[in-house]
Amino acid sequence: MRSLSTAFPFTEVHVSTAPRSQGVYILFEGDMPIYVGVARGLGATIRSQLQRLLGDEDTAASAGTHYRWAIADDPRAVRSELLADYERRFGHILTDDELARTKTSSMRRAS
Repeated sequence: MRSLSTAFPFTEVHVSTAPRSQGVYILFEGDMPIYVGVARGLGATIRSQLQRLLGDEDTAASAGTHYRWAIADDPRAVRSELLADYERRFGHILTDDELARTKTSSMRRAS
């Protein structure tokens, strides 16, 4: 299993110190992982992706209380490894496509 950073509160102050590198990040609600995301580089960094989620209250990610991250040369492969482990241990974990759908669903309910 890949080594992850220590846990940081999912707040603007702490997210502003996340790496400006490609890799993966995991949002937790308490002890439960709720989302595993990928920062593929080329402008999408761990920091930029966490900042995007932090400012978006219309998705399931807004329930995040803290996060962890790992810099990775192949972030998609690491995400697959993490998802397999977390799903085996905790059940279903959100992915990028599902997170986008939670936003679309909440926008429909608001209209």
